[in-house]
Amino acid sequence: MKKYIYILLLVFLLPFLSRESRYVSSQGITDLNSEAALQSATQLAVQSVNVSYASHASEASVVYKLTNEAPEALSGDTPTQETQPGTVPTPQVSLNLAQIPEALPTVIPAPAVSPSAAPTPEASPSHTPTPEKNVEIIYPINSFSDTGSICLTFDDGGNKKAVEKALEVLKRHDVKCTFFVVGKYMKAHPELWKQAAEDGHEICNHTQNHKWLSDLNDEGVKKEILDWETTVAEILGEDYLKKMKQEYPYLRIPYNAGGNSKRVLRIIAESGYIPIGWNIETYYAIIRHHDTSTEPVENIAGEVAAHVTKRAKGGSIVLLHFNMYDVYRLDEIISSIKAKGLTMKSLSEADL
Repeated sequence: MKKYIYILLLVFLLPFLSRESRYVSSQGITDLNSEAALQSATQLAVQSVNVSYASHASEASVVYKLTNEAPEALSGDTPTQETQPGTVPTPQVSLNLAQIPEALPTVIPAPAVSPSAAPTPEASPSHTPTPEKNVEIIYPINSFSDTGSICLTFDDGGNKKAVEKALEVLKRHDVKCTFFVVGKYMKAHPELWKQAAEDGHEICNHTQNHKWLSDLNDEGVKKEILDWETTVAEILGEDYLKKMKQEYPYLRIPYNAGGNSKRVLRIIAESGYIPIGWNIETYYAIIRHHDTSTEPVENIAGEVAAHVTKRAKGGSIVLLHFNMYDVYRLDEIISSIKAKGLTMKSLSEADL
């Protein structure tokens, strides 16, 4: 009786069996006349059904994970299921991605692009840097070649009385000079410099604040020069500034600090200026050797006049300042230079 029951079960379960199944071997059902063999085959068939069901459930889970979970959620093995007491655990199936059924969506790889088909990167537009101004560095001019003339130049301009006296003496002698005026002093007494320009004197760049240019960085040097230009344009007008830059673009470096610096001189040249020095001066030669707080102005001014008159010769550039020591006896200085047969000119009139 048992034999026939096994045969019926086997017939019912036969569709689940496959000769190529990894779970049931064909050798397990070779002897249908053996009750033990039939019983064994039936047990194998039942296990195959359970395994097939679990396998398909596992495969469905894998499909969900592949389409809905982040890649890192996948692992090589399915975690062991916990079982309730008294239940038969579902056989565990080792996940092998190679065994994912054909029902899974096929990932179509992107078409391979041959190296020759690789797009040529678009060339970025070439940028030609603006070249720096190719300027010639000019060292301060200390003299000129005309043996029959001399140039008187005056610096600073902070002493109003000294400026007024100088303008009066120069006008009386009909002498034109070049003034290197500090920008901040020009702002302090604009009416004086308007008068000086009307009298025919050349007002040139002595920087805005009379700083040591050699101590400044490039931007600081440029600022001192350009701020002076702004001041001149405000007081004397844009037309005067343009005329000055075209006809007598002279600049005197305060304290000559940077007169030997290629860096400073390059910036001066790039700004459109010619640096002017001197070969006769009065401060280091005379004034600084005196105690100006106690000694009478007349005595120091007398030595200044004698010093300039003695050294004056054709082609000289004389450095004076708008202080009482240099202008107190300016009338005497001019008369003595004329007596030597020398003509006093502004820098633009000299052959620099």
